[in-house]
Parts: sequence; C-alpha cells; structure tokens
Amino acid sequence: MPSANSILDAYTYQNKLKIYYNQKRYVEDALNQSEIANWYNTAAQSNIGKFSQVQELINAGNYQSAYNLNQTINATLLPEINQKNYNSIFLNHYLRMQKMPAHH
Repeated sequence: MPSANSILDAYTYQNKLKIYYNQKRYVEDALNQSEIANWYNTAAQSNIGKFSQVQELINAGNYQSAYNLNQTINATLLPEINQKNYNSIFLNHYLRMQKMPAHH
C-alpha cells in the first residue's frame, strides 16, 4: 500500500502539472492573440487595409474620399493592380454621374 506521503506527492505533482498546462495554454493563447493583432495592424497599413478602407468609404457613399484614397495605393501585385483599376473605373463613373444634371 502506498504511503500517505507518496499519495500526497502524486497529488501535488498532478496539481502542479495542471497549473503548468493551464499557464502554458494561457501564454500560447496570449501569443496567438498578439500575433493576430500584429498581423492585423500590419495588414491595416498595407494595400489590403487601404482597399478595405476604400470599400468602407464606398459603402458609406463617400465616393470622393474613396477615389482619393484609392489613388494613394501603390499597387505592385497583379491582383492589387486589378483592384485599383476596378475601383478607379467604378469611382470615376460614379463621380461623373453625380455631376450630371438630372433629366426630367
């Protein structure tokens, strides 16, 4: 039969393991959160973030600001170039339509 000390030692060891794994999981979660936050902040400052801001401005009906922001994007990859061109065509057309007199 195991002694009281060995049972207590096993119990203490199991508790220490639980605490260790809980702390490890907490640290890993915190690292994942900070990595996600770092990625998000980096993406928000990149062309991806600017395209997202252009879309938000379009959705809000602020076409001139969307056009101005779109013009500042330095697109280098083909998908970015295509998105910038698409935005420019759409916004140029919409801004021209706003300036036209209404026909009755």
